Amino acid sequence: MATHTGHKPDDKTGEARALAAERLIAFVDAAIAIALTLLALDLPVPAGDSTGAMLSSVSAHGKEYLAFALSFVVIAAHWRAHHEIFRHVRSLNSRLTSLTLAWLFMQVLMPFATRVITADGASRPGSACTRSCRSWRPRRSR
Repeated sequence: MATHTGHKPDDKTGEARALAAERLIAFVDAAIAIALTLLALDLPVPAGDSTGAMLSSVSAHGKEYLAFALSFVVIAAHWRAHHEIFRHVRSLNSRLTSLTLAWLFMQVLMPFATRVITADGASRPGSACTRSCRSWRPRRSR
C-alpha cells in the first residue's frame, strides 16, 4: 500500500520506494512550475505611450488576463491538494505513480487549453450552453 502512516521503511526496497516518492514530488513541482511559466509567457504585453493608453491596452486584453488568472488559480489549487495528499505518502507503487502522471498531464495541458479558449475566433465562454438553453422548451403537462 502506498499510504502507510507512521510506518518507516526498514528494508532496501522500502527505502527505494520512499526515495521514489520524494523524486516524484520533485518532478511534479518542476512540471507545475513550467506549466505556470508557460501560462505567463502567453500573456500579451500592454502597449501605449501614456497611462491611459496602457490601461486601454490592458482592458482590450482583459479576456487573456482573466483566463491566465483563472488557469493559475486552478493549477495552484490542484498543486496544493497534491501536496496535502502526498504528505501522507511514505512509498510509491506503480498505480499511484501512473495516477500522478495522468493528473500531471492534465495540469500541463492547462496552458494549451487557456491558449485555445482565448484565441481569436474562439467561441465565447458558455455560448454552447446559451444556445442549448435557448432551444430547450419545457414540456407542458397535460
